Amino acid sequence: MALSPGERIDLKKRIIETLGNQEWRDIDLTLEEFGFPTLDTWSGQKAEYVLAMIKDEPEARLLQLDSYLHPTAAPAATPQPLAFDDPSNPWAGKGLRLFLSHHHEHAVKAAEIRDALATRSIDVFVAHAAIEATEEWEIVILAALKSCDACAALLTPEFAPSVWCDQEVGFCMARDKLVIPMEYGATPYGFLGRYQALSVTGKPVSDVALSIFELLARKPQSRNAMARALVSRWAETHSWDAARENFGFLKKIPAEAWTQQLVNDVWNARDHEHNLRTASIEWKASDVALEELFGNLPYSRPQPDDDGIPF
Repeated sequence: MALSPGERIDLKKRIIETLGNQEWRDIDLTLEEFGFPTLDTWSGQKAEYVLAMIKDEPEARLLQLDSYLHPTAAPAATPQPLAFDDPSNPWAGKGLRLFLSHHHEHAVKAAEIRDALATRSIDVFVAHAAIEATEEWEIVILAALKSCDACAALLTPEFAPSVWCDQEVGFCMARDKLVIPMEYGATPYGFLGRYQALSVTGKPVSDVALSIFELLARKPQSRNAMARALVSRWAETHSWDAARENFGFLKKIPAEAWTQQLVNDVWNARDHEHNLRTASIEWKASDVALEELFGNLPYSRPQPDDDGIPF
């Protein structure tokens, strides 16, 4: 069913508000990935630019972009329990494993970022407020540090003097994991100074989560884990809207992160998972869209079974 004029206005406003707060490079990257036009030069504001690029585009493309910018809650991650049944497994669900280092005085902000990232198939470990340095908690934190795919550091004035925060970041750097500094009252220092920080102060948490997600999807140290998480998300598609939304996430996987196995997993889920197959039939462009997605990759679609005999 086509959107009403009012719904189209609200849709465009939502896209402009979110995308217009991104860096110019990220605005063009996102627009290009979803098939929107871009310009090499522009003398106006970012919001005006986004409006000019999307105003005459098809409704289906606008909805797909909106689904990517404002994803619905995904089944990939759930809030961490107050107590861990298995201290050696501190993760709440599926998805890329991100260790969020922070001072306990800013646990609320860290939890907000965790919840926003959960909708993008990122499982975030946030140690609880005012942790007592008991042996059990040390085991849990150490297990998370040993098994995380990447680390984000919420840099506040209390971060550097903390006994724990420096060690957490240093542990991840020693493992050659991606570390994302987030400026929240303090700037990167020491070895962290070589990384460009994300500004968190005054930004909506949804924008912060989007920036973190795009870094995790793009950076060589984390893109393979992010790709696996997004393919798993695709396999769990359960509706037409989710199929469009999750296809938008597949498009954020860089060519370097795709493997023949991941391509197989995408097609096999499309062909054999009942919920995804039903949703994709409703979304009639799904096969064409997938073929275009993989068109420039050196990987082929797996061949379906020929005889249909289940043995």
